[in-house]
Amino acid sequence: MKRTIITIITIVITAAVILSGVYFYNQYTVKANKEKIESIKQAEKEKEIEKEAEMKEEQKILARERIEKADKSVKEDPNAVIETAEMSNEGIDNTEAISYGELDKAADRYKDKPYFLSGVVEQAIEENGETVLRVSVLGTNNEFLVHYQGITDAVEGNVVNIDSIILGKESYSSGMGVQVTLPALEAYHIEVYLE
Repeated sequence: MKRTIITIITIVITAAVILSGVYFYNQYTVKANKEKIESIKQAEKEKEIEKEAEMKEEQKILARERIEKADKSVKEDPNAVIETAEMSNEGIDNTEAISYGELDKAADRYKDKPYFLSGVVEQAIEENGETVLRVSVLGTNNEFLVHYQGITDAVEGNVVNIDSIILGKESYSSGMGVQVTLPALEAYHIEVYLE
């Protein structure tokens, strides 16, 4: 009888040890898999951010090349001014054809198209010979980020007319650390009106 009780107790203890081992092994495996999945997600997110940054840089380079080509052709051929004027007219037409809502939703769809913007400079930053303006459309809260390869007289509060090319959408961190995404333009002509 004693042996039977000892045997039963031994079996119960052995089963408890095995089951607790299996439980803790499963917990460890689940935790390790979660960490692995999180690591993969983080790596994918970093790749996306890197790819987005590369695409934005490529867009800027292409826009610079187009502007440099236009400047060069104007210097070589005075008639090229007519082409710039035509591009400006196309931009004005696009302003009527492409609403801010469409640009805010899917600016990449209109990439490389001319665009005319008339608005108020909300912020102006100049760095390394390049100017970045945050411009709101006159009479609205609709805002654009405008890149200009050069220095402009435009400062906060100025009303500006801008002939540009649509780059797509671009994100930046506001002063409060909030991520803001706006339609972005590459300006090739900025006309400043003082308020």
